[in-house]
Amino acid sequence: MHNEKIAKSTSLISLSLIPFTALCVVTLLYIFLPVAINLASFLSVSQESVAQLTTCFGIFYAFGFLVWGALSDKFGRENIIQGGLLSLAIITFILPLYQNYGYLLLMRCLQGFFASSFPPVILAWLAENLEEKYRKCAVSLISCAFLLAGSLGQWFGSVMIETAINLSMYILGIIYVLSSVIFYFLSKKIIKNSVNQINQSPKKVSLIKTLCQIPNVLFDRKLIRIYGSALFVLMSFVALYLFINSFNSDISISVAQLRQIATLGMLVSLLSSWLFSKIAVTKILAISLMMMSITFAVHFLIIYRFIATNSLLPLVHLIYVSSIALAIPSMITCSSLFSTPKNRGVAVSLYTCILFIGASLGSLLPNYINMNFLVLFITAMLFIIGVSVAKLKQSISS
Repeated sequence: MHNEKIAKSTSLISLSLIPFTALCVVTLLYIFLPVAINLASFLSVSQESVAQLTTCFGIFYAFGFLVWGALSDKFGRENIIQGGLLSLAIITFILPLYQNYGYLLLMRCLQGFFASSFPPVILAWLAENLEEKYRKCAVSLISCAFLLAGSLGQWFGSVMIETAINLSMYILGIIYVLSSVIFYFLSKKIIKNSVNQINQSPKKVSLIKTLCQIPNVLFDRKLIRIYGSALFVLMSFVALYLFINSFNSDISISVAQLRQIATLGMLVSLLSSWLFSKIAVTKILAISLMMMSITFAVHFLIIYRFIATNSLLPLVHLIYVSSIALAIPSMITCSSLFSTPKNRGVAVSLYTCILFIGASLGSLLPNYINMNFLVLFITAMLFIIGVSVAKLKQSISS
């Protein structure tokens, strides 16, 4: 009975601490999006250069997923989670010490790499250590936290960064340190009372061997459609907000209000587990991608006044973000569903890598490609891939 109470209390702490930490880690990706003008001013660089601070973070964040999962197999989940959070805290503390663009660019690369140590490893750790009745809830909450970072991370940046980035980085750095310390004691309690503790020892895993599996997984005829989806989902989201934040118009709703609507839409991800039990996951993904395609384009039609009324924008944005909130867990599920057991870890890591490469390109491409062409391209690709995913369901059932 005593062990059951300990297991319950530690599981409940996990359900609150870990999603909050996940939110604060992924916030780093989006924190500079709403303050590009401010950063350009006090760094004395162009807004295009400021966008590279997000792009470089996203690229190193994405490729880090391919490394940390394998390292956690070799050196232990807890060691990677604690070491990764402490390393991220150190980088985050020293990042604002010099207001020099080249220095900030280097620090953002390191920040992205160490930030990527948390999401994939914590998901694996939860699957191995949390009780079954709490596991699905924890994964759902963490997925929601990753999504909410897209809106709350921008809000945090807009509030905290006006003339300097110091305060925002110090607050986040403190959170990472405290999370690492709390997780250390939490993991000791959970593993001590876990029935699976026999399986907690590190395994002999070759990082090179794991990376060599990537080409076969990447070009799998089923998975490649999921990876195509992953590339364009966050690309569209980041590109849209980069455009809205820099667009000076008299549209009837502010960017802050759109972020509030986005936060509401992201909560739809909490319904994903229930929906998957009622509707085929490929059908949910296909519908989500096609709805994203349509509503992404409608945003620009409203902003460019091809559609006369601005009153539609809140509803359109809610549908768009809700579609993203369902697409993300759908792609995670499909990555596991269509991969072989021996390649499943690589398949999911590769999906996450491509997802955030898309986010990086979303902050980079608008600076080098005509926005009208980019909107048409993203709209078309989301719709085409959505149709392709719908056909994938038919081929599996046949």
